Amino acid sequence: LQLNPGDTATRDLKMKQGARVVGVVNGPQGPLSGARVMIWTVGNRQGFQQSKQVVTDSEGKFEIAPADRGKVMVQVTKEGFVQKCLPENWWQALQTGAVPQEYKVEVPEKGDVTIEVTLAGGSRIEGKVESPEGPVAGATITLWGNMGQQATAKSLEDGSFALDGATAGAKVNLTPQKEGFLSFVGLEPLPI
Repeated sequence: LQLNPGDTATRDLKMKQGARVVGVVNGPQGPLSGARVMIWTVGNRQGFQQSKQVVTDSEGKFEIAPADRGKVMVQVTKEGFVQKCLPENWWQALQTGAVPQEYKVEVPEKGDVTIEVTLAGGSRIEGKVESPEGPVAGATITLWGNMGQQATAKSLEDGSFALDGATAGAKVNLTPQKEGFLSFVGLEPLPI
């Protein structure tokens, strides 16, 4: 739309109301608050896109709205927990349509679609952060998995740390960081 000085233009715009994706995220002991829920959908020209992201409330409930009609994959993350059966290469699964049935949702044109996702406790990684001078206390250790950052921990006085939330059977990377120290980059992934 191009206007010249003094011109008036009229354009009617159309909008449509979307559907809602509602549900609850549970852990081994019941509803999980603070879990990040994302839906990934097919874009017109840009391939698969993350269309919406919300955080569960104190009862583990969430609402994603508006959601466009079509197939979506539901992905849930929370430190210390894993979403079982999510493929290690979930991005490729999206592109090929090989998304596990329990995480594939058909969103209607309008109305609600209700889902429930149960997260499992992840595997534990324990270790020590050391330098040539001895243990490194207060380092932040980050666990990186197929869904990005999965967990963080601080090393204790003796350099020891424990991270919960690694996906069993997956390969992960650990990154230690502390001011005044260089982090090791490019370490081989650690099989769990």
